[in-house]
Parts: sequence; C-alpha cells; structure tokens
Amino acid sequence: MDLKDKIISASTMSNLHVLTLNTQGGYHDKLRSALKNFFQLTFDAGTYDFFLLQEVNENVLPLLEHHSYKLVRIFDDKAKKESEVCIVYRAAYKVVQTGFKSFAPLQYRKYKGGFKCPSFGVLRADIDTGSEIIRLVSLHVHSGTDRSLRLTELRLAKELACTDVSVPTIIGGDFNFVFPGEAARGAEILAPEFTQVTKSLAPTLDTRYCDNGPSLMTRVSSFLGRFNVGVSFHTDHFFINKLMADICTTECHVLGNRVSDHSPVSLFQVISSKN
Repeated sequence: MDLKDKIISASTMSNLHVLTLNTQGGYHDKLRSALKNFFQLTFDAGTYDFFLLQEVNENVLPLLEHHSYKLVRIFDDKAKKESEVCIVYRAAYKVVQTGFKSFAPLQYRKYKGGFKCPSFGVLRADIDTGSEIIRLVSLHVHSGTDRSLRLTELRLAKELACTDVSVPTIIGGDFNFVFPGEAARGAEILAPEFTQVTKSLAPTLDTRYCDNGPSLMTRVSSFLGRFNVGVSFHTDHFFINKLMADICTTECHVLGNRVSDHSPVSLFQVISSKN
C-alpha cells in the first residue's frame, strides 16, 4: 500500500473501537475472576477491534484465548523475558509489521542495578483490517515518583510511533501521570504529531487496589489500601496522530468494570469521518 492509498483509506475508514487496560497481571485473586469474565464477555460481544494491554503475564494470557482474536507479543531481550505489553486484534486482520522498545535498561541505569522489569515498554503493530492499515501502539511507562524517567520514555515512544506519519495511529496505555502538570507536559512532548483525546475523562486508577510493587509509591498505596484508603489518578490515556485527528470524530469513555487497579477502563471510539 503506497502513501496515496493509505491516505485515501484513512479518509474513508470504518468505525473503530479500541480499548486500553492495565490488567495488573491478574494480581488480586478476588479481581481475577472479574477480569476473566470481563474479557470473556467482551470478546464474545465482538465490539472491539483492538485491545491495548499492559502487564499481561502468565496469569492473564489464558484469559485472552478466544477464537475471534489474536495477540501481538514480543520478547524483551533487555529484560530477558517476554514483554508484558500486548496488543489484541481481530483474527480476521493481518499484522503487517511490528516494533518494540524496552524501557528496562532505563530503569536499570537510573537505579544503578536491580531487576529489569518486562512490564515497561512500548509495542507498535501496523495491522491491515482489509480496508486500511492502522498503527496501534500499546504503552506502559514507569510508575513511582520519577517524573523525568517517564518523560524520557515518552519521547522514546513517540520516536517509535512516528516512523510513518501517513498511517492512522492510535497510542494507548498506562502513562502513569500522577503529579500536577505531568499530563500536560506529556501531551506537549507528543505534540504536534499526536493529540490527546482523553483529557477530560474521569480518573482511571484507584490506589486502593494497587499491588505491593517495588516503588515507594506503590508500597504506600498497597498499605493504605488495606484500610480502604486510596487516591484516584487519571493514568490511562489515548492519543491519535494528526492524520486521524483531521479526518475522524472521537468519543472516549471510562468503563465502570472493576477488574484491576486500573478499572474503570478507557474506551476510544472512531465514529465517523469529518470529510
């Protein structure tokens, strides 16, 4: 498909439904059943074309098995493990090419050693729906108090997503924006190539359900959660590239399903062409 064909197909693209969710690795036993039911019912309904997922580990992978969908995963050679950033797409579609950037080395250098976590990175997949090629980017930047590390990772994600500006592109995932002004700074980094379409949504992270992770922030959140004390943050976002923003109308929603600490789930929908 040449540049002209891509632009034509984008301007006449059909409706798209994309969902992003940090599954939390199925951490909570009491939420794992809800997560399983959520995926089963959602896959059966067939509403969504793509799922941009994070923290997909051995607990979550069995929940994603469905005859109507396939997975894009990649081995993180920096973390020496399968990456936990994942893209799910309709089985009728075809993956054209993929790209990946691990954030494990950044974490390793920043903290002078320690483990290299496969949870953090950015995965790109160009997928042929039969009528157009869509670029999907699933992103998970670091949690915790290190704002500068997240912004560095965001620049790397933009670099990976921008290799072909002629392809309609959707970035979705867990940006872990928690500090005042951090979301605005992140949007500035991705601009002008990408536009945030989830700016006005409700919070998507409830710290009462956070797992006892390695960072001080997650450990404190996990401890307070035992007493049902928590804070809500808007950490999960969608960005679309200029090509898509110019030709599409979008609607975004936070779903009410409690399936992980990142429930409600963010929904992105391309509903019509502006042209």
